[in-house]
Amino acid sequence: MAKKVTLSVPDDLHEKMDKWRSSINFSKVFQKTINSIISTKEGFNKRLNEDADLSSILSRLKKEKEDIEEKYKQIGKKLGLEWSKAAHYSDLIYALKINPTKDPTKDERLGSYFNEIISKDPYLKAKKIIEDKNTDIIKLISGWKESVNEFWHNIKDKL
Repeated sequence: MAKKVTLSVPDDLHEKMDKWRSSINFSKVFQKTINSIISTKEGFNKRLNEDADLSSILSRLKKEKEDIEEKYKQIGKKLGLEWSKAAHYSDLIYALKINPTKDPTKDERLGSYFNEIISKDPYLKAKKIIEDKNTDIIKLISGWKESVNEFWHNIKDKL
């Protein structure tokens, strides 16, 4: 047996619904949509409770976190080398003193450079907003600094 449910909709939607009432079964649309949403939520809860225990979930997430951090360290190394090749001498000397654990976007000289890198990456941009000490950004800057240091050590004696 079906139960009757009352819904509230904005006036403009109600007007549109009135125009399409003869060709759309709104009751069926509502039932299918709600059933789909509930099935998705029930499926998620079932997987969460049955598929894996907490320790295996944590192990998987820890590995994924490490993979992401390594990815950003490698991106930082690539960016650091590219930057070093184009940098002015005084900027290179300055960059050798950068502390990767401090917020690079607030650096007086290179802040706009790092802001641009972070703002182009939706993942880093979102994490910067969420986390004060973002490990992925720290890894990126560490990789960047490592490349700048390697570049400097390879060229300093030739200057």
